[in-house]
Amino acid sequence: MKKLAPIVIFLSLLLSVSAVAKKGTSVGQWSAGGHIGYSLGLGGWGGDAHPTIGLGGFGLYQLRERWSIGGELYFQFTNVTNGSFTNILFLSTYEKKQNDRASMLFLGGGGIYENDFGLNAGVAYRKFTSSSLALMGGARFHIVFAGDTASWLQLFFGVQYFFGK
Repeated sequence: MKKLAPIVIFLSLLLSVSAVAKKGTSVGQWSAGGHIGYSLGLGGWGGDAHPTIGLGGFGLYQLRERWSIGGELYFQFTNVTNGSFTNILFLSTYEKKQNDRASMLFLGGGGIYENDFGLNAGVAYRKFTSSSLALMGGARFHIVFAGDTASWLQLFFGVQYFFGK
C-alpha cells in the first residue's frame, strides 16, 4: 500500500488542476478511454513472462497543446495457473498531428506493475471518428525492475473520448 501512496497523491493533485481551456486550443481538456491488447513476453521473471491479454482504462489532461499527462489502470490476464495482475501507471503522451483528424502519439510512463516499479514507452496512431471520439492502435515496450527484470511488447487498440469538445 505504501507504494501506491505517491501515485494516489499525484492523481489527486492532477484532478485538482483547473480545467480552464485557452480559446481555440485543447489545453485544459480532459479525455478518457480504454484499450484491449496482447502482450508478448520477451523474458524475465524466471522464464515466466508468458503472453498475456490486457484490458486498460486511462484518463488524460491536456497540459500543453501537444502534451497530455494522466493515469492508467491496466489488468493483465495470463493462463489459469499464473492468474492476473494489475498495473497502476503514470502516462504521458506527446502528439504529432498528421492532419485535423489523425495524429501519431508518443507514449511514455512508469508506475507499479503488480508489486514492482517499471517503465514503458511506445507509439500509437489516433484517428477521430467524430469531434469527440477517436480510435487508436499502437505498441508499447514495458520493462519491470523486479528481482528478475521482465520485459514485454504490448500491442493494443482502443477508444478515447474527449470531454467538452
